[in-house]
Amino acid sequence: MTQPDKISWDEALSTGESSLDNQHKVLIAIFNDLAGMIESSPSRDSVAKILLALKHYAEWHFSCEEDCMEKYSCPIAGNNKKAHAIFTQRLENYEREFASAGSVREFALHVHNDLARWIYVHILEVDTKLYHSIHSTPFPKDVGQK
Repeated sequence: MTQPDKISWDEALSTGESSLDNQHKVLIAIFNDLAGMIESSPSRDSVAKILLALKHYAEWHFSCEEDCMEKYSCPIAGNNKKAHAIFTQRLENYEREFASAGSVREFALHVHNDLARWIYVHILEVDTKLYHSIHSTPFPKDVGQK
C-alpha cells in the first residue's frame, strides 16, 4: 500500500512576502494532515473536512496573493489569476467526485497527488516569481510562459 509523502517548508517556496509564505505554510499543513489521514484509513467525515479547509484556504489565500501581485506589478499576475480559477474549479470537481467516490482512501490519494503537483508546480514556478517584483531583481527569462 502506497504511503503519501509529506512536505516540509523550504525557502525555495518563498515568495518574498512573509504573509503569503505563511499562507502557503497553511496549505502545506492541510496537505500533511491529508497525508496523515491517508496513512490511518481516512473517514468520509475527515476527508470532507479537508475539502472544506481547502475551499476556505483558496478563498482566503487567492485573493490575498492576487492583490499582492497587483500591488507589486508582477508581470505574471494574470497567469496566476487564471491558475487560481482553474484550481478553484478543481476544488468544485472534488466535491462532486467525493459524493460518488467508492473508496475514500483512493479519493484522498487522488486529492493528495493533485495538491502535491499544485504545491511544487504552481508555488515553485509561479508564486515564487513574485520575489523578483518585491525585491526589484531581474526576472528569469521564462517569466510569463507558465
